[in-house]
Amino acid sequence: MGGLVDIFLFRRRRDPTLEPGPGASPRPELWFCPSPGTPDWKSLANPATFAMLANDCDALQLYQDQLLDAPMPPLGLPRSALPPHGWNTWRAFRDWGILRMAASHGLPLSVESPGLKEWSADPLVYASRITESARVARALGCGIHAVSFDEPWNAGFNIRQPAWPFEQIVAHLTEVRRLVHDDEPGIEIGFIEPYPTIGVDTLCASIEAFAPAFFHVDIDYLASKRAAPLETLQADVGRVAACCRARNVRFGIIIWGYEEDTAETFVRSAETLLAAIQHAVIRGDLSWPDRLIVQSWSAAAVLGPRLIPPTVPPDGSASLWGLLRTVKKSL
Repeated sequence: MGGLVDIFLFRRRRDPTLEPGPGASPRPELWFCPSPGTPDWKSLANPATFAMLANDCDALQLYQDQLLDAPMPPLGLPRSALPPHGWNTWRAFRDWGILRMAASHGLPLSVESPGLKEWSADPLVYASRITESARVARALGCGIHAVSFDEPWNAGFNIRQPAWPFEQIVAHLTEVRRLVHDDEPGIEIGFIEPYPTIGVDTLCASIEAFAPAFFHVDIDYLASKRAAPLETLQADVGRVAACCRARNVRFGIIIWGYEEDTAETFVRSAETLLAAIQHAVIRGDLSWPDRLIVQSWSAAAVLGPRLIPPTVPPDGSASLWGLLRTVKKSL
């Protein structure tokens, strides 16, 4: 009986919709992170197109695999046989001039990178990948401003076998950061964690223990909605934001589409997540975070056939760039 009641209440909970932007002051930074495998990355190489993008965002984020010295996949491979970044390798970015244009427009470059995964426990492995990415980016005309460790606490608690205790994760990440800063002292290092997979108490404890330059929360809106009313999500985001403010850590929220049936549902569901934050801001229960990261993921064989929404056109109702502009208007 309890399960039926939960399902009924879940269906009765109406998703929020976006309101006109209340006029954010200060306005959050907007980071733009198209999926590494998106087939229209090349379209951004047009100088006029890139200039428009630079006007719409404050930073460009890549995935680490795009800046490692990996071979270019043979043309004609089916998507299931491609690595996550597809043909968008550093060689492609060199030929297209993407990073040179980012530097010329003053767009900082961020890289999402593993800090702890199931495939290695050696801090040097992770640090070496980051410093290699930094060398490649610099050779292409743009230094790396920031590195986001991709869900290290989730990996340590839920993916590695046996699971790591909290203190071991902190020690590992601290060593990775030290090794990176030995070679690249100017790179800011932060991390991403999923909510509600990782609870608020643990998120705050990890922020306090590791003292990152920034923290980005990856909200699973559907999981949160199934577990509790919308007000719980909003209150928890407020608690994490307060933990970041107390420790002078910049706070960001990733805006992504959790419904991946089509590009339209991807964008529509991302707008729902954004509206959940916006409504709390309008009520005065939340402030906008320091940044919003408009991001999509890659289709890869290990993940199954995940959708990649197109990056362009800029005003597309079902494109990532169109979503970026919607985010901008919602502030």
